[in-house]
Amino acid sequence: MLKRLIGIGLAVAMLAAVAAPCARAQVQDVPADHWAYDAIQMLARKGIVLGYPDGNFLGQRSLTRYEMAAIVQRVLRYLESAKTGQTTPTAPTTTTPTTPSVSASDLDTVRKLVDEFKVELTVMGTDLKQVQEEVATLREQMDTVLEDLEPIKAQVLDPEGTLNAVANDVSKLKKLKVSGYVQARFEDSAEANQDSQFYVRRARLKAEGSFGEKTKVVFQIDGGGRDKNTAVTVKDAYLEYGWLGVHEFAPKVTFGQFKWPFGYEVVESSSFRETPERSDVLVALFPGERDRGVMLSGPSAARLMWNIGLFSGVGIDQKGTPWWSANFSDNNKHKDVVGNIRLRVSDNFFVGGSGYWGKAGPNNQLQDRTRWGADLQWYGVTIPLSIKAEYVSAKEPSGPAATPVNRKPWGYYAQAAWSFNPILSLVYKYDVYDDDGLGTRGRLSNHQLGLIRWLDDNSRLKLFYKWRKEDRNSLDNDVATVEWITVF
Repeated sequence: MLKRLIGIGLAVAMLAAVAAPCARAQVQDVPADHWAYDAIQMLARKGIVLGYPDGNFLGQRSLTRYEMAAIVQRVLRYLESAKTGQTTPTAPTTTTPTTPSVSASDLDTVRKLVDEFKVELTVMGTDLKQVQEEVATLREQMDTVLEDLEPIKAQVLDPEGTLNAVANDVSKLKKLKVSGYVQARFEDSAEANQDSQFYVRRARLKAEGSFGEKTKVVFQIDGGGRDKNTAVTVKDAYLEYGWLGVHEFAPKVTFGQFKWPFGYEVVESSSFRETPERSDVLVALFPGERDRGVMLSGPSAARLMWNIGLFSGVGIDQKGTPWWSANFSDNNKHKDVVGNIRLRVSDNFFVGGSGYWGKAGPNNQLQDRTRWGADLQWYGVTIPLSIKAEYVSAKEPSGPAATPVNRKPWGYYAQAAWSFNPILSLVYKYDVYDDDGLGTRGRLSNHQLGLIRWLDDNSRLKLFYKWRKEDRNSLDNDVATVEWITVF
């Protein structure tokens, strides 16, 4: 009804103002499908038609040409007020009013409307010549502005321009994730020939980039170590490809240098592990924890998780020769197969099994190298206790290549951690390694007791003491460790 009254009011006002001329003019409706309806609605939605804030004033009825001309006259009044900077907000507002912008296409639309309803506008007393000149002037000014903006527009839209280059760089940086951690340590050994020392055990910097939906690149370097003159080394450098996307719900292929997929402690990051170092059995049988190869993995979010890979078998810390002998080289054409399987029994209980099938020695004297492992992790729900354990047995060739001897080293660890509160935990770990004659120390056993204090969300202070026992060594070689680790 309101729209109807507005239309009638406009018509009455128009007829009252030009009663005599209107008597001579033929009053006609503008057809409902006339282009002027859409044009007026468009201008109204942009706030260029004064008095109609919602832009939906035409309703469902047809307007006469005089009613339409009256609306065009309102548009002209708006343009005049905009030119002098005296526009009025089209609706009440609590914020600072803004003047709707008038584009070149808007001016073209106004010019067409004026041409369409020039008779009615003339009858209503509009100075049509002045209107046409003002619209033309505004259009020329708009063209000048657009011409001045062309260089800027070209620079913005140029795919090789500076702004697009910056935008592309920012977009790439958003896809690049940088993380790492620093392990600063003080170590005091009771062994006579070992000095107490401060050193940086690990200083890791890791970059991960997903530059597509299916590809991921990972690169990690380390500048730490016990050696005072430790150089920066490459720890991880690999690519991941997931044909269904690179995420935890999809299988993937990994290619490059990365960790052997064996057990739990080999693949666990030092930034999360409770104890300062891995167990002796895993340090001995998986030196450096990494090798070069290719691996196929199932979804990491599945209840049953698995990895299977093909590796050189040398490892990044063996430099082509097994750690136990300079005479028994692993430089051969044979590649080793490593894999594991892990079952999520419940949200707080995991069990896993692992296997390593490989060969060592010259190509004409290959000997079996195998490892078998089982592990479990349990995290308390009603009590703040976690339990982790792992067992590994192996078969290793040893001695000169001409007369190799098969050794069967084995070992295990069991660990319990009790959290007194969210920032303080007590850890006890017991681990055993029997090298079966591969080394000179015999069977090793260690008791470790430690206290972990969270300093903030990213930093932990660790105080650990390790009691060491070696069958072939009666020396006191216990170790006290103070470590501060911060992850970023």
